[in-house]
Parts: sequence; structure tokens; C-alpha cells
Amino acid sequence: MKKLLHTPLALFATVLILISGCSKNNNDVEEDDNRVVIPNGIYNGYFYKPGMDTALITITVNNGNFSGSSNASYPIICNSSFVNASHKISITNSCDNNDNMVPVLKGEYEYFFVRNLTFKMWRTVNNVTEEYVVIRQN
Repeated sequence: MKKLLHTPLALFATVLILISGCSKNNNDVEEDDNRVVIPNGIYNGYFYKPGMDTALITITVNNGNFSGSSNASYPIICNSSFVNASHKISITNSCDNNDNMVPVLKGEYEYFFVRNLTFKMWRTVNNVTEEYVVIRQN
């Protein structure tokens, strides 16, 4: 019985510590003209779109350009560039896609960046939301 009481308390304490450690002011994330400068690095995470299996993705960011890959045939991520302003990011992808059913990382997305580590971006088209969530590895 004691063991059961410790598990929820330990979980609550862990969540409380994680939440209290978050801060909007992070010296690692630069701001320039109301936009977040996305740090160079390798980001691993996932792509999710309802009706499709979740795909594991890797994105490498280098000075406003990126390249990437997926463990599935989607999303298509090639050598691309991006421009971000406020909480929107506009992505130009060098890949051509002749199949409209296969998602391609391009277009305009909303995004947020947490403590120089976690980057999430999403967009909704025809009431269906695509979501990318990645964590910086280096």
C-alpha cells in the first residue's frame, strides 16, 4: 500500500519540477525582430497526421536551411529553406511531389520553440492537422 502512495506522489513531484523549470526567458534562444532564431543542429522526433502512421524524422538545421529524412515514405523532407516571423514559419522545399496524398514539409506552419530544445510546428488544411515535433540533439 505504501508503494502505491509513493508512485503518484513521485509522479506529481516530477511534473511539478519540470513545470517550474520552464521559463520564457532563455538565453539560448535568440530573438530577432519578433522571431525566434532556430539554432543549428540535429533534431529528432516525429511527424503525425490523422489517418497515417506516425513517422520518425530527423531534421538538420544549418543557417536557415535544413535537410531531413523519415523512417517512412512520408513526410517528404529534402534540402529546404525557411523564413520565420513571429509564430509562423514559411518553408520552401526543393522536392517535387506528384502525389497529393503524400505530405511534404513545405508551406506555412505555426510553431513554438521551448528552451532551445523542443520545436513543434503544425498546420491545418481542410480540417486535418499535420504536426512535427522534434528535439534538438546537439
